[in-house]
Amino acid sequence: SASKEDDSNVLIWVLVGGGGLGAVIGLIFFISGRDEELAQEAKWDHTAIAGAESIHSASAMPVMPAQQVAQPVYHQEAQPVYQAAQPVLAPAAPDQMMQGSMRSDGNEWLEYPDGSGAWYMRDPYTRNWSRKI
Repeated sequence: SASKEDDSNVLIWVLVGGGGLGAVIGLIFFISGRDEELAQEAKWDHTAIAGAESIHSASAMPVMPAQQVAQPVYHQEAQPVYQAAQPVLAPAAPDQMMQGSMRSDGNEWLEYPDGSGAWYMRDPYTRNWSRKI
């Protein structure tokens, strides 16, 4: 019983709040529409006054031929085109001049590229690096 009463109270507050919100939104639209009407009326009044002034001043103003006015010429410079830098790729194998470290097996080892987990062993006869791991 108390739960149903609470539910009905919540429903009443939701309906009252929704109605109040709708009234506020309607009032805002009404006021903004009225402002547009007043602005339109003021525009028409200004146009009528300007038209009446031009009729009175037209007889006093001589008619002049239109003259050409030289327009400045602006040159648009070409914008530079920038090309995205290509990634620098490491060679597939270490250079023969690179130096590794001697290990307990008696061979020279080098991790290339550094931190990659790819290990190369130097051939003692050709001095070239050969990937082993």
